[in-house]
This record gives sequence, C-alpha cells and structure tokens, in this order.
Amino acid sequence: MATDEEAYKTFSDLFGPIIKDLHPKFDFRYSYKFEEIQLATFEQRLSEMKHIMQKAENLQIKLRRNFRGMPFSPLMTKEAKLQIERKVVEVLGELYGQYHQVARIEEKEKGWLKSIGVPVKRTSLHDAAGINDDYPVGRGVFIEDQHNFVVLVNFEDHIEIILLP
Repeated sequence: MATDEEAYKTFSDLFGPIIKDLHPKFDFRYSYKFEEIQLATFEQRLSEMKHIMQKAENLQIKLRRNFRGMPFSPLMTKEAKLQIERKVVEVLGELYGQYHQVARIEEKEKGWLKSIGVPVKRTSLHDAAGINDDYPVGRGVFIEDQHNFVVLVNFEDHIEIILLP
C-alpha cells in the first residue's frame, strides 16, 4: 500500500503496471496527481450510476479517495484519523443518513453491512500494512437512509463510497 502521493512516483516501477492495469487511460508520463472530485460532480455521477445500477442486480460501484495533503492510511496518526473523520461527518451531515463509529456500531448495522459484502471489522491485512494503529479510533461508516450507498471512513483509504443496487 502506498504511504502518500509521492510513493506513486518513487515506486512507479511497482505501482505503474498495477495502476495501468486498473486504469488503462491514466498516463504516468504526464502526471502523478489524481483528480479532485467536487461534491457537485459526485452528485451528478451518483445519479448516472444509479440509472445503470437499476438494470443490474447485486452490482456495487466503489469509489476510493484520499484527502490532498494528508498522509495515506499506513502513515496516519490518531489525530489525522480523527481530523478526517470530523471532515467527512461534517459533509455527510447534510445528507440523509447516519454516521456510525466502528467502536459504537450496533449489531443490526454490522449484520446488514456484512450481508451486502461490506465488513467493518479489523483485518490482518490492515494490521500488516500499519493501517490499524489506534484501531478503531477515527473509523466509521455512514449509512444512507434509503440504503443507496454507504461511506467507509479511514479503512484502506480516507473514504470509500459504495453505491448499492
């Protein structure tokens, strides 16, 4: 796992082929910067993706992003995790749904998340990558009221948005 944006450039021989396989149109010769997504753009893409997803059962679309200027998960301090959590909760507070800290999530929500393939438990892979220092501090999941999407906070990336059918 990359520790910050600079790692993609420093270890381009390792990350390049993997990212090229996942994102064929991304060209590292010209840029190592990842595009920023504005909320308006996200809302437009969400609408477009929901139209596609209505035609497919059991399809999930996942979008992962990290905040510019913040270390990636393996290097995050407890304070950085809490700062990311506060920012995400502040933005998501405008949407209809509820944020659950991992330490306080109820079994009902854990069960539903597990049933849709979104486990929110500690993993040995995250332990090995150094992501689980201070676990479960600063981690949580936002569940939208209509169960159209969930947002994971401070797991492998700062945020992971999962659109549901």
